[in-house]
Amino acid sequence: MNTSKKMLPDLHPDRFQSLLELFSRLQLGYGFFALAAVLAALSFVVVYEWQPTMRNYVQGEVAETDIASPITFSFHDAEATRLQREAVEQAQPLICVLNLEPAERLHRRVTELFTSINRAQSPADIDTLRLALSDETGEEISTRLFSLLLDPEIQALAGNNVLPWLEQRMRAGMVSDSRALFSYTGGVIVRDLNSGEIISRMAASEVTDVRNAMLDLSVHVRNLPASAQTRRLLTSLFSGFITATLTPNFEATAQSAAEAAKMVSPVVQQIMADEVIVRQGERISQEQLAKLQALWVREAGKFKPELFFGVFLCAALLCAGFFYSSTGQKLPRFSQKELLFIASLLAFFTVLAKAFLLLGTALAASNPVISTVTQAFAVPVAGAAGLAVMVSASKRYFITCLLLALFCTLVNKGGLTLFVFYFMSSMLGAWLIIDIQTRKEMGKKLLMLLPGLALIWLASTLAQGGDAARFMPEFAAVLLGGLLSMTLIFALSPLIELIFGFTTRFALMELMNQEHPILRQMMFDAPGSYHHCLIVSAMVEVAAKAIGANSLLCKVGALYHDIGKVEKPQYFVENQFHIPNPHDKLAPTMSALVLISHVRRGVELAQKYRLGKEITDIIREHHGNRVMHYFYQKAVDQKALDQNQPGWQNVQLEDFCYDGPRPQSREAALVMLADVVEASSRTLDDPTPSRIKTHVHRMIRSVFADGQLNAVDMTFKDLEQVEDNFTLILIGMFHKRIEYPGKGQPKAEQHALIIGSEPATALPALPNAAPDATSDAATDVLTDSLPEDEYHVSKWLDSVEEYDDMMRKKIQRRSGQNTPGEQN
Repeated sequence: MNTSKKMLPDLHPDRFQSLLELFSRLQLGYGFFALAAVLAALSFVVVYEWQPTMRNYVQGEVAETDIASPITFSFHDAEATRLQREAVEQAQPLICVLNLEPAERLHRRVTELFTSINRAQSPADIDTLRLALSDETGEEISTRLFSLLLDPEIQALAGNNVLPWLEQRMRAGMVSDSRALFSYTGGVIVRDLNSGEIISRMAASEVTDVRNAMLDLSVHVRNLPASAQTRRLLTSLFSGFITATLTPNFEATAQSAAEAAKMVSPVVQQIMADEVIVRQGERISQEQLAKLQALWVREAGKFKPELFFGVFLCAALLCAGFFYSSTGQKLPRFSQKELLFIASLLAFFTVLAKAFLLLGTALAASNPVISTVTQAFAVPVAGAAGLAVMVSASKRYFITCLLLALFCTLVNKGGLTLFVFYFMSSMLGAWLIIDIQTRKEMGKKLLMLLPGLALIWLASTLAQGGDAARFMPEFAAVLLGGLLSMTLIFALSPLIELIFGFTTRFALMELMNQEHPILRQMMFDAPGSYHHCLIVSAMVEVAAKAIGANSLLCKVGALYHDIGKVEKPQYFVENQFHIPNPHDKLAPTMSALVLISHVRRGVELAQKYRLGKEITDIIREHHGNRVMHYFYQKAVDQKALDQNQPGWQNVQLEDFCYDGPRPQSREAALVMLADVVEASSRTLDDPTPSRIKTHVHRMIRSVFADGQLNAVDMTFKDLEQVEDNFTLILIGMFHKRIEYPGKGQPKAEQHALIIGSEPATALPALPNAAPDATSDAATDVLTDSLPEDEYHVSKWLDSVEEYDDMMRKKIQRRSGQNTPGEQN
């Protein structure tokens, strides 16, 4: 302990001691580690999504159910990002290169033409110029029209009006065909070919092409103050010189659009928890499809460590309820076998719920009437609770039901409503099973399970505003779950008894059969002990029901608690019918060994006949580690009186103690108390109700004062109820009858006939006789209720504590030393 304190210097000693007690109470063994491993494995199973539970829809398909996100998450909407980048690319302007060389060439060519015409010397020269101009413009110009260009006024009109107008239009930018620009909603950027600088930016509709320029030229010339022939000549002349000055640079435009698209941030959408993505009956749009696909991908093959540790921690905290009651008191220890059973039960039914989920998903894909929620109501959690209550204590099956509801709900991705349905269903199954006595009775009780489950389902469905279209499938699933629960209880209960070796309620009912070989042997070989067991079993049954213990286990345990006496029945006073007492010829230590051996032999017989661990523990613990004071005092007195032997201090108290351990369960404690009270009640003279009540109180108080109930969860109120019920049974057992004519038996002998033993009045005549070996309490009562002889005190005592104190003082006077310490 000092080493532990040095290792943990900051830990308060009381807290450290509490931790040590907790670790000791957990009984770290294969069952504990199996339960921890199963909790971790189930937490992983319910968290990890092996495959999505929802369907993968396509655009335009009608949703079968409302689909909502179970969690809040964000995802990259690739389709929205693509559309946005395409919109940015489309919004980019077309880059066009402006080349002013055609406009300059137009000016030079018109100037050179007029100069050549003015310099012509002969008609042949003029005709040569006409032919060259026709070839250049691509339109035949007649001699008569061409001769008009010789007029200085026409030359002035062309050079001062038409040429500047057309040259200005070409310098502003002119493309070959404007239809190539219509797809660019961002307009057109005019970039100078030589400098590379942006000159202007305009809409695509503002850019003129060659065809439109020709139309505008004809309109412009038509408005000039000239003859029709002159206007036709000017139109033909300048139309041939119109050339595009803007050239679209599609490669540069695409590169610019790509760079702009890269600058667009990805579109990230956030979906909140419980947000409805699509409603039942809606056609799935492109945006909804993107959200559904993101949810589908997120649920598939994902492990969420934070959710795993959260589920595991919740399950571990619930398991703490296995070791402490609602009042904070410690419960009896779990056996490793019981922990292993609970772990197996949780694993089996959680995996079964997972299988139901996969089956329901497959059915929902092919049948629109069935949804993934329907199958959740068919999980037989009520059957799991029924199996648990057959084995676990009444304060532990509640925690098992909570764990079952937790894992089955998480497996089915259910909410609070489904959890309530599972928990109430499991509690209903436990309540129906907890008090049954036979398999026939269980069949009748389980018929009540179906309407109970239907009512629970109806309440939970209406609480969440259930869909009327799913009522019939879900109701059928509930009935199926009830039938599966009943089937599993009948089918698995024998397997549980066989595999785990539990003594279930059905096994206990079979052990109550009076034709059991060991009971028949005790009936013939040790009839007094057999009758004693019958009375004790009746006493513990009513007391167990009063304090909420397992009455059936108490009754059967009491029936078998003294089976070890069949080996040497004559050494026990209740079986000594007018025969010499064999203890008169034995040393006290040998007598003690004989009496102690009946517990050891009882354990061996219980294991031989496979009575079960619970019954075996009751047999082993029903005497605890109490001291047989009668033989201990007898040994001390013999040592003190025999001068040829060493002193009395060589007598060891441990040699006169039962092996123990003390009772570890309330059932074993009740058998101990009933055993003490019933055996000691045989010594009562004139057992009136008041004397019986006082006697029962003193005997129970003596056991309590001896520390035999320290490991048991029993309150003073429980002990009071036990006293009251024991008193009622004993009063009924000792009830008086009228004396029949001709029956001259003393009353003491009449009572002896009732309890199946020698009359209590005969006991004082046998000072060396062994007490009733059902407990040393019979000897204690003799010391309290009989006159003094060489082994007993000289007056009536009010309590066992007073007797113990008196015996210590007596030994001290004889030896002058302190008494050896008694074991607890």
